[in-house]
Amino acid sequence: MPEHARARRKPPSCGAVHLLLRHATAAHHRRAETALEAAAPVGTAVGLQRFLEHMLATHVHFGTALDRASRLAGLETRSGVLVDALAHDLGTAAIGVGWSDASTTDAHCLGVGYALEGSFLGARVLDRRIRDADLTTPAYLEALTGEARSRWPSFLDALERCDAPEDALIGGAASVFDFIVACTKERRHV
Repeated sequence: MPEHARARRKPPSCGAVHLLLRHATAAHHRRAETALEAAAPVGTAVGLQRFLEHMLATHVHFGTALDRASRLAGLETRSGVLVDALAHDLGTAAIGVGWSDASTTDAHCLGVGYALEGSFLGARVLDRRIRDADLTTPAYLEALTGEARSRWPSFLDALERCDAPEDALIGGAASVFDFIVACTKERRHV
C-alpha cells in the first residue's frame, strides 16, 4: 500500500468499551483461535472444510443475536448472508439461523456482535493463508470482509455509546469464543 494511502486510513477506535472487551475476552479468544488451528488448519483443504463447518455452526447458533446486535448498532442484518455463503462453500442446502432466546439482553447480543463483527480482522489473515496454500477463497470470507471497513468502526461506535452492563457484554462475546472451542472438541456440525 502506498505511504500516502496508509497515512489517510484512520485506525479503528479503541474506546473504553472496546478495550474492556478486548482485555476481558482475550483468553477466550486465544483458546478459540488455538482450538480452531488445531482442529482446522486452514492451509489445507480438509482444514478449511472443518473451519467452514465450525463457522457455520457458530453463525447458525448465534445468528439471531448477531442480527439483533446489528439492528442495535444501526447496521443492516447479515447473518442470513453469512450462513448462505457458508452453506454455499460447503455445498449444503440453505439453513436458517437459530438461537432465538427472548430472555437474552441487548447487552449480551452486543457482546456476541463484538465477537462476530470483529472476526473480519482474522478473516483477512485467513484469506492470505488460503491464497498462499493455493486454495480458493470461500464465499464466507468474501461476505465477511465485504463491508467490514465500514461495519466494524460503526459497530465500535455503537458499543461506545451504549449503556450496557459490562458483565453481559463480556458474557456475550465470551459465549461465542467458548462455543467455537466446544465445536472443535465435539466436531459439532449443523
